Amino acid sequence: MSLNRKTAWVLARSLAANLRKRLPTKTVTEGVNASNDPTITVNDGSPAAGEDNFFMRIVEQPVVTGQVDGIGQTQQSYGPHRLQLAMEATAADAARAVPKLAALSLVMVEVMRLGCVVETYLSANTVVPVDASITGTALSEIMDIQYGLTNSI
Repeated sequence: MSLNRKTAWVLARSLAANLRKRLPTKTVTEGVNASNDPTITVNDGSPAAGEDNFFMRIVEQPVVTGQVDGIGQTQQSYGPHRLQLAMEATAADAARAVPKLAALSLVMVEVMRLGCVVETYLSANTVVPVDASITGTALSEIMDIQYGLTNSI
């Protein structure tokens, strides 16, 4: 397991623990996807469309191929990680998320503490977000401005 993969798991466990404290009425479940990336789901225990459902996965920052580092070796990725957050889109507007502002705000507070680049995705309306919801171009990309150097690689 690479150092970056271990770091992703540490970040995921820390985030899940903090989400459990901040959202005591929600069920926070840690998992893994087919690519061995750590995942976290947040819901009320029995997810259904139209509710506050969040799916997150933490992936390594992609490395630009063909580049070399300062000593001429193949470039490696040392961070930051990307946290990909999926939510359900509303029926009225495919660019708006279903989760209520209160729940979304509490999730985003903990997500932004990680120092990851955060990408947001929306699943179709009436579809509970899952790993497959994270596809195509991200709806938005949020970078940590307080600790900007963590996002400079």
